[in-house]
Order: sequence, then C-alpha cells, then structure tokens
Amino acid sequence: MKPNKDFMSMFVGLMDGDGYIEIGPQKQYNKLSKSNVKSTIRIRLVIRLHKRDEALINYITEVLKTGSISNLNSINQIRLIFSKKDLVTVIIPLIKLYNIQFLNYNRKKQYNLLIHILENRFIHWKDVNFIPTIINYTCNNIIKLDFFDNWLVGFTMAEGSFGIKTNGSAFFQIKQKGKENYEIIKAICLTIAKREAKLIKADTANCY
Repeated sequence: MKPNKDFMSMFVGLMDGDGYIEIGPQKQYNKLSKSNVKSTIRIRLVIRLHKRDEALINYITEVLKTGSISNLNSINQIRLIFSKKDLVTVIIPLIKLYNIQFLNYNRKKQYNLLIHILENRFIHWKDVNFIPTIINYTCNNIIKLDFFDNWLVGFTMAEGSFGIKTNGSAFFQIKQKGKENYEIIKAICLTIAKREAKLIKADTANCY
C-alpha cells in the first residue's frame, strides 16, 4: 500500500518548513592515479529535528518504507535522509502522482534544480548550468490548492509555535523568512482565522 495524498501533502509541508534538498558537487578520487577526477552530483532530501521528535521520524519512514535515520547526539538531534534512489523511486513519483508542490520559495528552487538534473541525466556537477524560473502563487491561489490543508498540518509542525505573552494572553504563530513567502503566511491566516491578515511587516530577521 502506498502513502495516500493526505500523508504526502503533510510530508511536503513538513519538508517545506524543516527539510531541504541538498544538491552539490560530490568530489571523486582516483585511487590508481591518486588524483581528483570530475565531481559527480550529491542529491538527497534531509530533515533534522530535535531528538524528542524521534517518533515522528520513525512514523515517516514506516509509511514511506524508505529513508535512513542517524542520531546527532552531540547536538541532541535526529536526522532523516532520503537518498537519490529514494527520491527517484519513491518520493518524486508520489509527489507527481498526487500533483503536490513545494510552496516555500527556496524549496521550489531546490526541487526544480533536482528535476532538471534528473530529466537531463547529468552525471557531473560541471555540466549543471540552470537558473530556475520560480512562479509564486498569490494567497488566493494557494488556498485553492486541494492539498493545502494537509500541507499546512506538516508546515505547522515545522514552523508553528504556541506562546504566552507577559500579560497572560496566549497566541499561536507561524513565521517564514523572505518576502517571497509572504503570500503563504497570508493564506495560512485566511485558512486558520478565516480572515485576511493584518498588515505584516518583516522583523529584524526578515521574517513574516
């Protein structure tokens, strides 16, 4: 049984918040000539969470039936890595099957580069010369996406937090860096609070 669309939407939302697609040169070394040769391409999807979230990491691997887990004990974190093979055989086919998309600006750039490399069957990093064209959705476009509600569950686990102000009032917040992601924040407000967001200004870290 393959993961359903609800799960994959949540998974992509979680990756949009706390994950990243790592793409870069993988240095190669010829043992016979004892010299460096043309770098290949390192591709993997990574998510790092606090050790207390180990159950969530285990749940994801159980459903997807792929991925490798490593403990980063020195910083009290747990890491889940999906290799290029995992991406090609499991993750990408499911994303395409259910027509789900990454919404975070940086994740969209990483995913577009990934697909470009795979579709062109590039082997060496020096052959990759790609500037992705990113189309940002408006708030109204985002809330119409049929996977957005479940995407928001995963994104909330990654980026949401509850707190209490000094005056005793409680609040819930979701932060995201960069004006490119401002429409996502507006769509989240419209979905959760059923109202348009008040004018939001970026903080000192350029977060909305």
